[in-house]
Amino acid sequence: MTREVPFLTRKEIENEANVLLASYGAKYGALDKPPIPADEILNVHLKVALDFDNLSKLLNVDSDVFGATWLERRQVVIDESLDPTNHPEMVGRYNFTVGHETGHWQLHRNFFEENPNQQQLFEHEQLPTVVCRTSEAKERIEWQADFFSSCFLMPKQMVEQQYRAKHGFESASIDHIRKMISTGSRNLATLSDEALIERFAKPLSRQFAVSPIAMRIRLETLGMIVRTEPPRLFALRSS
Repeated sequence: MTREVPFLTRKEIENEANVLLASYGAKYGALDKPPIPADEILNVHLKVALDFDNLSKLLNVDSDVFGATWLERRQVVIDESLDPTNHPEMVGRYNFTVGHETGHWQLHRNFFEENPNQQQLFEHEQLPTVVCRTSEAKERIEWQADFFSSCFLMPKQMVEQQYRAKHGFESASIDHIRKMISTGSRNLATLSDEALIERFAKPLSRQFAVSPIAMRIRLETLGMIVRTEPPRLFALRSS
């Protein structure tokens, strides 16, 4: 199936996520603290059925499929391996997958409806419009849904507010983080930058019910975690 969708900027995608959150808030009460009720927004507010199934078996595909969306029948199916009731340790992956499928609904529904030749659904009504594979994460359609999920589950203003409340500053460098968590930590020097940031981000990720990886990426995207220390004025003058 051809999966080309129009180019969208980060700002446009983030705006779509904010519009949906505001729409839900206007109807059910403002969302002023985490976590975002992603499944409720998709199921109750957008009126999209949300179900679990063994997607590999259902679609006769490889095991890297964690979500699928049927636009015409208003249904999202999440792989049963992510069911947070049976697998509470997967709640972060579950929420991000729900956010991802919500992204397809918000960003791509109109495009597929206007371009039926793009829709696998019209080739065979039993097949989903969009099948989300981890191996295709770099495709434009999948990247857009991933970025939407990040903005949707971790709204910029809410993340900044919780981050400042927890840490008392607006951004941190890798060196700063290393110094903050060095006390009582063994083998810290062996951690990659990614692992170090994820350890730092873990308490915040729990608040937002996302994975430490998702929170690490969001904090870096927002500029709240930087990989290098900015040059100091004295160093600039001395060079």
